[in-house]
Amino acid sequence: MRRCWSHAQRFEGGVAGTLKPEMTDAAFAQEAAMIRACVLPTRSCNGFIPASFRLTGPEPTHAAALKYAVKACRRGWHPLLS
Repeated sequence: MRRCWSHAQRFEGGVAGTLKPEMTDAAFAQEAAMIRACVLPTRSCNGFIPASFRLTGPEPTHAAALKYAVKACRRGWHPLLS
C-alpha cells in the first residue's frame, strides 16, 4: 500500500510496488483508486525491470519482460499518476 507524507511534495515508488504490472487490470483498479486518493502526485517510479527477468545470458526471458514493461508503461502513463 502506498503511503502519503504531508512534508513531501511528490511520491516516487518502485514499478513493482506501485504500478504492479504482474497484477491483473481488474485487481489494479483498486490500487489505482488508492493512488488517486493520495494527496501527493506520483511523478516517477524506480526499479523498472526486476531481477526475475533475465535480459541477457544464455536463457533470456525477453517476451515476459516486454509484456511486464508494456503493462508498466501503460499504467504509468495514466493521468492519475501525473
